[in-house]
Amino acid sequence: PYPGIINQVMTTGIPYHDNEVQSTKNNNGQLKDRYFNFVFQPYLEADETISGVSIIGYEVTSQVLVKKALEKQHEVEQKAMKKIEESNKRYYTMLMDSPFAFSIMLGKKMVITLANNLMKEFWGKGNNVEGKTLLEVLPELTKQQFPSIIIGVFTTGIPYYANEILASLEHNGQLEDRYFNLVFQPHYEADGTISGVITIAYEVTELVYGRKVAEESEHRYRTLVEE
Repeated sequence: PYPGIINQVMTTGIPYHDNEVQSTKNNNGQLKDRYFNFVFQPYLEADETISGVSIIGYEVTSQVLVKKALEKQHEVEQKAMKKIEESNKRYYTMLMDSPFAFSIMLGKKMVITLANNLMKEFWGKGNNVEGKTLLEVLPELTKQQFPSIIIGVFTTGIPYYANEILASLEHNGQLEDRYFNLVFQPHYEADGTISGVITIAYEVTELVYGRKVAEESEHRYRTLVEE
């Protein structure tokens, strides 16, 4: 396009600028891309008539390559962030719809930052539990073993596992005995520090009561046979 640009500059007297112009050069049989900034400006005689065009060019290949590398890096980072966001969204959806009850509590005060729908159903205190402490939501746990277990996990970093553990939970003003298989495990930050405790629970109340009924029935049967 440059012959046309030269004619345009000579005709109008208006300088023309072109930045980061790509030029492919043959270097020892290998093609190499190079980039230049150009300025086309009218060449004036003493009487200010335009007699030609001055062309000033300087190479900016290194700057362009650095910029392209930064743009590529930014693009890669954006894609990575998008994948992380999508992964976090899938993870959050999975937790909220999980067949296991799940919650995260932070600090020694056990402030609830996340609880999925099933955990809220187990607690029976409504959906607005985030931002409250565990004992604010479940004051009935004050004299039960759970607060001390959670503080122990938070302090030592050692997970706690329990099968068929009894929890007395208040629903509609009445305490109900319910049984759970559960895990309390430390919640780690990126720097490896423990910031809270994760709870994963699965209710086995019907299983426990069913087994107790079966055991009582078997006991009565054996007593009857012995008599």
